[in-house]
Amino acid sequence: MSDFSTNLILPFLQPAQAQKHVTVNESLLRFDALVQGAVESRFTAAQPANPADGARYILPPGKTGAAWGAMSDHAVAYWRDGVWEQIAPRSGFRFHVRDENRLVVFDGTHWSMLASPGESLLVNGGFPVWQRGVSFTSVASGTYAADRWRTAAAAMTVSRSADAPAGAQESLQAVAGTSAWSIAQRIERRACASLAGNRVCAAFWAKSVDGTGALSVAIVAANAADDFSATTAVQTIALDGLDTTWKRFTVVFDPAPSSCANGVELTITRAAPGGTARIALVQLHAGADAPFFAHRSPAEELAACQRYFEKSHNLAVAPGGAPGAGNCTASVGAPGSAAYATLAFKVSKRAAPAFTVFDGAGAAGKLSYYDTAWRNAGTPTVASASEGGFFVQANIAGSLIVNYDWTASAEL
Repeated sequence: MSDFSTNLILPFLQPAQAQKHVTVNESLLRFDALVQGAVESRFTAAQPANPADGARYILPPGKTGAAWGAMSDHAVAYWRDGVWEQIAPRSGFRFHVRDENRLVVFDGTHWSMLASPGESLLVNGGFPVWQRGVSFTSVASGTYAADRWRTAAAAMTVSRSADAPAGAQESLQAVAGTSAWSIAQRIERRACASLAGNRVCAAFWAKSVDGTGALSVAIVAANAADDFSATTAVQTIALDGLDTTWKRFTVVFDPAPSSCANGVELTITRAAPGGTARIALVQLHAGADAPFFAHRSPAEELAACQRYFEKSHNLAVAPGGAPGAGNCTASVGAPGSAAYATLAFKVSKRAAPAFTVFDGAGAAGKLSYYDTAWRNAGTPTVASASEGGFFVQANIAGSLIVNYDWTASAEL
């Protein structure tokens, strides 16, 4: 028989034990710490100098102090009789957190709220949508790869990978360019109202392909509404433990400043040597917790992406292609007369998009047309778009029909 109870780890009286009251009192003190439990905080990192008798804290990573520094992350520190005691939590332990006025539960690894913090603010956090293609080699910083995700380091290579943690079907593989890799997503102000003055929690899964390493996660705030030409750094948090197995990382940022209401950018970086790694199931929530990743339906996720970018091509096919292969076509009334095309977008855009047409050779700003044969490099007279749709006009001598692909981008 064990010397301790299974769930609350209470010490048992032993046969012929002397001073039985010591063991009984120890059990009562453990009951006092755990039953109807309340902790002062789960984010206090510095060991308090003068705690009240009976004070309890959930210990965050990075905690400091003569006693706390030697204790385990996520343990409960309990002040009694002038000393700190560490209580190792078991899955299912619950506490009321006084400085947040909420209940948290331990899942065996992390403490999380009992109530869901709501839907992630990120779009395409599980990387199912790749409208621009599925592989990008040595691209410039600021290049969009998976929908809504842009590179934030030079000469990166990005691709879709079938290697993913449980609960995911794909991941984003990032290969460092000159020194590092970095991916980012910008969130428009309409989704950020809940962030200002609140803690912000980011969570994701990551795996290195080429050994161990470290990551950092950062958020910056736009200085003007939906305008990321100038930003203010909010906080950067370093993370250790990246290796060749899939691991879930969770970071909690300090209460966000009011400027976060203008829009926020989340960035995940692996600094030099950057190497190759995969990222999956990325989420961002207002508050101090991230629940398990909730997938949108395929149609909902695609529509959420198309608010920012839409195209005529088949999904996962880069712009361009032969006439008639999923392109737009407009006939003319007589050879050489004007051809007109007006089309509504599948999803209204965040703002009037940058609209581009492509001919069958993939040349931007050009059309394909047919006179006696298919030809490329035709010039449209008008190619413009609003939030709801676009208008294209072409008047090409001798043409009978025009054909083109198009993209519409309203990215931040």
